[in-house]
This record gives sequence, structure tokens and C-alpha cells, in this order.
Amino acid sequence: MEQYEHLQREKNIKKEFNRLKKIYKQFTPDKLPAIEELIRNAAFMKVMLEEFRETLIKHGTTELFKQGKQEITIERLESKQYLPYIQRYTVVMKELIGLLPPSEAKKQEDELTKFVNRKKERKKQ
Repeated sequence: MEQYEHLQREKNIKKEFNRLKKIYKQFTPDKLPAIEELIRNAAFMKVMLEEFRETLIKHGTTELFKQGKQEITIERLESKQYLPYIQRYTVVMKELIGLLPPSEAKKQEDELTKFVNRKKERKKQ
């Protein structure tokens, strides 16, 4: 991975971390460290999911694998990683959303649903 891509990923993770942290700023300082770890994980997973999605849209879900004279089509690594990441991301976000007051929780749950369903919408197109 190029240095630029690594820096861009770190920047995106930090941006998402800060976005989520603002939502949870009302929590007391004694609860914040535990919440921050969930936020850090959620930010990382969201950025990785976006990268996986971009790769899958650009290159598809399979790739040609050559070994000697043999050529077979295999599932792309990002395709294999996407489903477990989206499942874990959903679990972490639901846990975070559960900590919010009801009105804010509904807003964040709607955003989560929109993010998770983005892949389904692109498949329909």
C-alpha cells in the first residue's frame, strides 16, 4: 500500500472517529474511555468497509487466479472480508446506539440502516 493511501485511510478514520465522538460527548468522563474504544473500532470498520466497497464496485467480486497453465476464477479477498466486517460494524454501532437517548438513537439508527443498505441499492442499479 502506498504511503498516500495509508495517510488517507488514517485521515478518514480520524474524521469518522471525531464525528462519532461528538455524538457521545455528553457522557461522563468515567464512561468515555469504554465508549471511545467502541467508537475507534466503529470508525476503523466503516472506513475499511468503504474501501472494500470501492474495490468491489471497481473490480467486481471475483478475479482470475493463474497458477502455471491453470486459470480459475476466485472470490476477491475484499468480497470475503466485506460480510464479516459489515456484520461486526452493525453490532458495534447498535451497541453504541443503545447508549444514546431515544431521539438521538433513532437518528443514528436511521444513518446506520442507510449505510448498510447502500450496497443493496447499488446492486439494484
